[in-house]
Amino acid sequence: MTNDCVTITPTITAGAYHANDVIGGVQVLAISARTIGSVRHFQSVTVKDGANQKATLDLLFFDANPAASVLADNGAPTIHATDWPHLIGHYRVMPLDYQTFDGKAIAHIGLPDQYLPMRSAHSTQLWLVITTPDAPTYAAVTDLTLTFGFQS
Repeated sequence: MTNDCVTITPTITAGAYHANDVIGGVQVLAISARTIGSVRHFQSVTVKDGANQKATLDLLFFDANPAASVLADNGAPTIHATDWPHLIGHYRVMPLDYQTFDGKAIAHIGLPDQYLPMRSAHSTQLWLVITTPDAPTYAAVTDLTLTFGFQS
């Protein structure tokens, strides 16, 4: 078994979000795959929040680009019917998962006993959409960084 870490810093709005908005638009997670269609097990996520908002984050994983959907940053999500079958996983980061250090927040969640198996049938990539039921206000376009741990 091999372990992969993928880190992304989505470009987000420096300002306010409304409840149920998309944060950062569609993100690509480039996972190292031995073959297209091989299974990856999502095992952990670390969220660094430079604005200390500690927002609830819903992480939606797709096995193909949800290009027919409306998933723009700081807007309400609309998942098109043709993209719905490609939604292969969901995980929620909760406010209590965060700890504050020096005015910034970090959450690390490991899923060793309840990992989510994910297979990208079309690529060595997964696509991620982040939404929030909260209304955070970020100070900078780089205030969120997420690192995902996968095992194959």
